[in-house]
Amino acid sequence: MPDDSGAPASADDPFVLDTHAWLDLADNRGNRFHPTLRRRVELSASRGHVYIAAITVWEVAMLARRGELRLSLSTFEFVGTALRRTQTAIAPLEPAIAVDSVELPDWDHKDPADRLIVATARYRGAILVTRDGDILDYAADIGAVRAWQPSDPHPVKPREKRDPRDEQKKRRRAKR
Repeated sequence: MPDDSGAPASADDPFVLDTHAWLDLADNRGNRFHPTLRRRVELSASRGHVYIAAITVWEVAMLARRGELRLSLSTFEFVGTALRRTQTAIAPLEPAIAVDSVELPDWDHKDPADRLIVATARYRGAILVTRDGDILDYAADIGAVRAWQPSDPHPVKPREKRDPRDEQKKRRRAKR
């Protein structure tokens, strides 16, 4: 069952790393992470609670094939080495994740990989580490996934939901 509670982060939270965030850690570019987040991810990794979505392996293979990611190993060897180096596990594509990725509330996002990554984080009750602006906006606007931008000291906070009727009342008062 997906976690769309919008609950604040705790020290025991698992993490799902978006593809670029995982590649940053795998390539020793963890300095792109705020020190607070880096410590939290390392602690969760030591407990076996850091994941990548199954689709992330496909995204890495596609980046390598298109020449956008240069690897000194075969893609398969790189993935295995990176998983060990980052203490990350692959979250399998469960039927619930596949269905949730299609039924994500209030998000008309077209990229199926992003949808699967978001659904994986929801299914795991994890915080999604991402720089993807569309996902960060979704986390802030809808609160259906918890997210953390790597360079920030704190996770994204859901924006306060406003009742459109309150806005109408405010406009009416302003006209008086």
